[in-house]
Amino acid sequence: MFPPRLTRPFIASLLVVLSLAMLIAAGCGPAAPAQAPAAQPEAGMSPEELRSLVSEAVVESAPTGVTTQEVEVMVAKAVAESKPTGVTAQEVESSVAKAVAEALSTQEAERQAVMQAEQKPESIVLTDIAGRTVTIDMPVERIILGEARQIYIAAALQPGNPFNKIVGWRNDLRRFDADTYNKYMEIFPEVADIPEFGSPYSGEFSVENAIALQADVVTLNLGGLERAKEAGMIDQLAAVGIPVVVIDYRQFPLENTVPSTILLGRLFDQEERAQEIVDFYLQQVNKVYSRIEGIEKDKPTVLVDTAAGIQGAENCCRTYGRANLGLMVERAGGINIGSELVPGWSGTLNPEQIFVADPDVIIATGSNWFTYNPEGDFVSLGYFTDPADARMRLQTLGQKRPGWTELTALNQGRHHVVWHQFYNSPYNFVVLQQFAKWFYPEEFADMDPVANFAEFHDRFLPISYSGAFFVSAVE
Repeated sequence: MFPPRLTRPFIASLLVVLSLAMLIAAGCGPAAPAQAPAAQPEAGMSPEELRSLVSEAVVESAPTGVTTQEVEVMVAKAVAESKPTGVTAQEVESSVAKAVAEALSTQEAERQAVMQAEQKPESIVLTDIAGRTVTIDMPVERIILGEARQIYIAAALQPGNPFNKIVGWRNDLRRFDADTYNKYMEIFPEVADIPEFGSPYSGEFSVENAIALQADVVTLNLGGLERAKEAGMIDQLAAVGIPVVVIDYRQFPLENTVPSTILLGRLFDQEERAQEIVDFYLQQVNKVYSRIEGIEKDKPTVLVDTAAGIQGAENCCRTYGRANLGLMVERAGGINIGSELVPGWSGTLNPEQIFVADPDVIIATGSNWFTYNPEGDFVSLGYFTDPADARMRLQTLGQKRPGWTELTALNQGRHHVVWHQFYNSPYNFVVLQQFAKWFYPEEFADMDPVANFAEFHDRFLPISYSGAFFVSAVE
């Protein structure tokens, strides 16, 4: 390996340090210890002469720069030829060594800055999850989240303070996932000061506020793209130079979690971290896929009871078609009854359809919705949940639903509830694992979704794992 080279500006600085060191040592330094009278040393080279000698050597060196090795040779030669009173060769060499080290450090820092500036483009062109081509000016420093719950991935991608680039978001995290909102508030109280925007899907989003906040980009969920277009939001933002990037952790989470994470990694200039998250995610989902293929048992029929009890136990029952958690059921080895009964992304079943299907497993979704409806019969799950309380609320919900105590799932102790927010986050690998564990308890007896979710927190999130994110009516 060739020794590092010093450019002439640094050599000039080195020469100044060298001369000052000699002057200090010769005239202003501490007095030498008293010694017996000795013969007066022969008059040596003055500091000016020494500096001139080294300068001459530098001029004669290679035009592209001077190596530290060459400097050492020059200094050694100059010191050997000089005999300045009170200056030792060691003192001169020490001063020069320090100057060389400082010069190299400064030079390397400037070189790295230049390289980074040359490598990073002023803008990048992305293809988002909707297939739209979007040009983004870099670096992105001010982001508006079309949904605040996109912080699930934004926080994972930004170590340290996940909110330092978030200048606005919807109010959905505070209203529909109060546990996560409060968990972050404990560490980052500035969350309360983030401006809240209206829905991008209903014409409530304020383009004027986005301009006032000098937003660089707005992120949007795939499921709301068409409504945002109809509301005029996309065109209005484009007219003022604010691009929209579409991601998806909701409609087709198992297909789009990886590309959405890679996409946001580029947006946040965190491509390496995005790849780490993707690698972890694929390891977790493959733990299920690799086993499901070898299971030959009859598949259980499953009802996903979406946001169960949020409007009261008597309001039943929204579920998913072949999308979102409905698709998760199928990938975990179950038969989602909504895939046959609901033609679209989601829909509402009538009680008769549920009694006819008589599913083997019923899985409700729940969250801390007390802010939204304090009188609801939902099951609260999240970072501050007591599992015993969640189990009691799930049992009560099953008893309040007319006729449900006669269903197979409740009679066989296969009534469960999962955290609702799994449906719209990069954490969906957790619910995939838990579904598989409920469907095939023997084959997945060693699967530990709680430990895997806790590991995700430890590796990628600024908040710690706590609370409960799924329980069963029968412990």
